[in-house]
Amino acid sequence: MEIANSNQELRAEIAKANQERKAENEALRRELKAENAEIREDIRRVEDKVDESNQRIARLEGIILAREGLVETIID
Repeated sequence: MEIANSNQELRAEIAKANQERKAENEALRRELKAENAEIREDIRRVEDKVDESNQRIARLEGIILAREGLVETIID
């Protein structure tokens, strides 16, 4: 009888520990998902800034080439 009670207590403790572990794992999963979403948003923001910078550089290069063309035209 004592062994049966002891086994039941152990099973109950194991079940409780498993439930706690599952709850902790789920909380960690949610936290990681949120952090992952934030990182993805940061990456999108950086990519947008890089695209904007590349467009600006292309415009500036165009302006420089146009000015060089004007200078060559004036000199000729």
